[in-house]
Amino acid sequence: MKKATCVVCCKTNLRTSMHRFASNIAMKEQWVNALCSTSEEKKALYERVNARNPPMLCESHFTESDFSCPSPDSRILNSSAIPFDTTPTVTTVSVSTVVSPSMVPFTPPSTPHFSFPPIESTPLRRPRSTTRPAMTRDVDDDPTWTPPPSTTLNEPDSEYLLVSKESLMDLLRHCTVCKKGTNNLSFRMDGLGFTCTRVCNLCGMRSPWENSKTLHTANRSGKERLPKINVDIVAGTALTATGGTKLRQNMMMSGIHSLSTTTFNRIKRLYLAPAIEKEFEKVQGGIIDAVRARIEQGEKVHLSGDGCFDTRGYSAAWCRYFILDAETSEVLHHIIIHKSETGNSSGKMEVAALEKGLHELSEMLGGVDGIGSIVTDRHGAIIKMMHDKFKGIDHFFDPWHYFRNITLALLEICSAQYMAPDASFKHIKGCEHGPPSVNYIFMPRDGKIVNRLVQKVFTERNIEDIKRVSHRLNTSPCESINALACRYAPKDSYFSRSGHEMRTQETMLHWNHLKHTAADGTRPVVGRKSYVNPTHKNVVWRNVRKAATHSWRDNVKQLAYELRKNMTETPYATEKKERNAIAERKREIDRLTRPLVPSNADPNLDEEYSSDEDEEVDGRVDCPLDPLDKHLSFVDDYNLEQTDIEDEDEDEEEE
Repeated sequence: MKKATCVVCCKTNLRTSMHRFASNIAMKEQWVNALCSTSEEKKALYERVNARNPPMLCESHFTESDFSCPSPDSRILNSSAIPFDTTPTVTTVSVSTVVSPSMVPFTPPSTPHFSFPPIESTPLRRPRSTTRPAMTRDVDDDPTWTPPPSTTLNEPDSEYLLVSKESLMDLLRHCTVCKKGTNNLSFRMDGLGFTCTRVCNLCGMRSPWENSKTLHTANRSGKERLPKINVDIVAGTALTATGGTKLRQNMMMSGIHSLSTTTFNRIKRLYLAPAIEKEFEKVQGGIIDAVRARIEQGEKVHLSGDGCFDTRGYSAAWCRYFILDAETSEVLHHIIIHKSETGNSSGKMEVAALEKGLHELSEMLGGVDGIGSIVTDRHGAIIKMMHDKFKGIDHFFDPWHYFRNITLALLEICSAQYMAPDASFKHIKGCEHGPPSVNYIFMPRDGKIVNRLVQKVFTERNIEDIKRVSHRLNTSPCESINALACRYAPKDSYFSRSGHEMRTQETMLHWNHLKHTAADGTRPVVGRKSYVNPTHKNVVWRNVRKAATHSWRDNVKQLAYELRKNMTETPYATEKKERNAIAERKREIDRLTRPLVPSNADPNLDEEYSSDEDEEVDGRVDCPLDPLDKHLSFVDDYNLEQTDIEDEDEDEEEE
């Protein structure tokens, strides 16, 4: 059996007769004071206790009353037991030498002299009283008295504070128990969170310190290590369209430890993406219910839609299409489509996305009858699709897109090659003449410029389409939300379908929050700001509203916390079990498919069948053969017999 050594008397005995030294700080101090009388002895005992793992104390330092015996075979040390020192306090006894009475006259024996070790005590500083001296007795007599609560002045509003490493190390080095020792520090980094284990080199006090609390699962265990600060940083980065790469670059340049790419994406995939989807479904469900209530009251919803590609060229792989309520500018639905769904044609993605989106939205609203009209751009394929498949929905064109096409046509005929042949054209480009007379003709009625204007502007399609230009609804909100979506999903980066879905949901939550807060008066207009309009080359003024609170981001963070709390085990433990299950299935398949008899190609086969236990017949070893091997062996034997017969015939002929 294992043995242990007592830290006080240094006796070695079986561990069954030993007891662990007290680990509680207060109880440890009581035991040390009971076992030692001087400060030197206390310091030496503390050093021995800290050096042993675990420190043990033998039973000789306790009395029988310190133990309890719940059964004849068990002996348990009470929690309130205090040990004592078994060494005698009398150190020296001097007695006169005993001599024969016949040699010297009788003298009375000298009085024994006992020398005791000097009693030393370390005076403890009394805590400063919070009451006046006259009230001390009243305070001691009142068992319900408690000191006044602590206060904090000028507490920071932020949840996290930046602290330099030097200042933090100085704070953690000092022991808060003995006030004299210094702590040995051991750090463990978990992303942006870390845990520091402090061990005092004098009193042995051991205590952990962490900069952020840990998010635990439903079955809480000590092996869980997900600091709350990691989830907060990932949520703040993703929900504000900052991006993990920019975050790491900024933090590295600032000298701050950052999350790795693997940890960042793992937290975003496991906690943030499900939380965003849950909040998105909740918000969009309320919007769709409100629209259905309007339809049930006899109203018709008017829509506007526009798409955006993931690249700036003609080789786009993804198309994102938004369908908005043209009256409230709320986003009702979105569609993300890949070019593989349209025969690898990027030009057909916008039309296919609108068709798919109208089908899905009509199912949410209870049918196509609730949709009155839709405003889009003048895409030829969209016009044909709406005419063939959604005849019950009035299709209008956005006025900006209509007049933009006319402007482009005018710019085309205003090129330099058309200015030279016709001298009258310069009057359009720049008026160099004086005030015209009453009968002055700017452009000849039958001139080249008029003919080109008729050919480019007054076309049959333009004349027909101007009847369907919407006079009060447009797609400018669609252009704005597409610009916002490019902040969450920049065109310089490639994203998978799940990446586009998550970033599109964030865009819709952001946009609808701005529209709701502006409609209910939470964000009133606080001023006006000027902008330069590059199209008209002038200054325009826009309303400036109060800054948004973006409460949806806080809701997403809380949902991420709840998702972690409701887990029965950590994702790492789940993945480990899955890997073990896969490995077990592979071993089972190998066991079932492994042949019982080794093949002839096995290099160990010759050694196995050439042992002394096998019987050799005609110099050959009998071993099990496969059917094919048996057939080949039969053929070899048959050929061998034929060869022997031919050899005998040749011998007879020679004779």
